[in-house]
Amino acid sequence: MGSIQKYIGKGKTSYNVRYDVYNDYGKRIQKRKSFDRFRDARDFLLKSEHNLREKSYIEPSKSSVSSYLNDWLESCKTLLAPNTYNGYKRNIFHICSIIGHMKLQNLSPLDIQTAYKELSAPAPKSNLSGTSLLYIHRTISRAFSQAEKMRIINKNPCYYVDAPKKNNYKASFFHPDEVKELIIKSKDSDIYIGIILAVTRGLRRGEILGLRWNNIDFKNRIIHIENNIYWENSKWRLTKTKSDKSNRSIPISPKLMDDLKKQKQLQNKYKEMFWDKYYKSEFVCTYKDGSLIHPGTFSNIFKRLLEKNSIRHIRFHDLRHTAASLMLKEGIPMKVVSDLLGHSSLSITADLYSHVFDDMKKEAAYVMDKFM
Repeated sequence: MGSIQKYIGKGKTSYNVRYDVYNDYGKRIQKRKSFDRFRDARDFLLKSEHNLREKSYIEPSKSSVSSYLNDWLESCKTLLAPNTYNGYKRNIFHICSIIGHMKLQNLSPLDIQTAYKELSAPAPKSNLSGTSLLYIHRTISRAFSQAEKMRIINKNPCYYVDAPKKNNYKASFFHPDEVKELIIKSKDSDIYIGIILAVTRGLRRGEILGLRWNNIDFKNRIIHIENNIYWENSKWRLTKTKSDKSNRSIPISPKLMDDLKKQKQLQNKYKEMFWDKYYKSEFVCTYKDGSLIHPGTFSNIFKRLLEKNSIRHIRFHDLRHTAASLMLKEGIPMKVVSDLLGHSSLSITADLYSHVFDDMKKEAAYVMDKFM
């Protein structure tokens, strides 16, 4: 049991509380805390005795939401892929702009819910989408779960907050005629082989730019997707793929084999032309002088290519959606398509390409008429 001792000093009276807590190893230890008012001392003692019975005591801390979240982010930096780290950093910046000044231990579910509402407010406010808010929610929930495990907070407040709803997203894609036109018009482009890999095999931009010749097994006709390329401060480095499922092997068809061999021959030709000024690398998709293409520049080249040839505008990533849509419409099983794309689960493929399945359902309805 704890106790309260009155202490009379020079011109000041205080109340010293002696109370017991359990440390992280389950051992009972004694602590002391001083208050200016007896009421505060009594309330604290009652609460500490309740926490002792429930074994839920948390050491008081003045740490703010902002300081904790940023410390947490740095602590797990080495465990995160660079793009994931930057995404978490952006999410933490947004939430801390609203509640970063608050004490972590005083944070309530209502504070978080109110922050989401403010972040979604129309311009000139942040005007974040439901999808962005959901990513913020997942990030801080993970961070606060760690705080709960470390006994910095008693309970993760995100447990009691409804997760924001993700915006409905409908992927754009090219029709077969547009695909043919794109391939013809991009023949002389630096990113031609990248377009082919995206629109016929569904590779992501980072996977294309991170693809090296030693990832291509010409003998067994297989492309091994093992890396993404990541740029920071004008320097690049190879990172792991987006997920374990993204680390995959893709068969090479005769037509793709021809395109890859032509790309290799073209690079050898440019090596002779540029000679000592050629940037020696083993990457498949490069500029003519062998230097690497920045992901942002890559997308801009694609955008200008569409504009120059009056082709309907879509994002480069939508070529990946195009590949998936065309494969599904050709009757390739969804499990095969999901594996080729490197999706972490079959449900992601089903959600992204529901429009294709709607069309296939209609076709199935007409096909079944022959049995009537």
